[in-house]
Amino acid sequence: MDQDFPPSWVSLQYPWMRRDLLITLRELCTDEPCRLWSNQREEGLVVGFDEVIHFFFDDHVFDAGEIGRSLFDAGEVRLIDAVKAPLNRICDDLPEGDDKQSVAHPQWEEVRRSSAIALALMQPR
Repeated sequence: MDQDFPPSWVSLQYPWMRRDLLITLRELCTDEPCRLWSNQREEGLVVGFDEVIHFFFDDHVFDAGEIGRSLFDAGEVRLIDAVKAPLNRICDDLPEGDDKQSVAHPQWEEVRRSSAIALALMQPR
């Protein structure tokens, strides 16, 4: 196991995926994600609402198949489903929406709330 991961993650097959998930959750519950993404773009990173969508819907599934890989149990699957549901609604309403439009959507507060809950419950112990 890589020393960069908490000892409690030793049973996970893909601890780096969990680390990336927690980073993304932290990003989603920040007060000003557009400012965060803008600053990160200045550093040369590819970030933003579109990347969040790719992370949750294209690059990963975070379903029951991830238990033992990047998630510990069905409770964590439900936590991530609670984040993905409002993200999906935003995408449905704004298929071509940019960062500012997406975070102004009425469902954004639910994204923030569910991300904060998931982050709090999934942090390393």
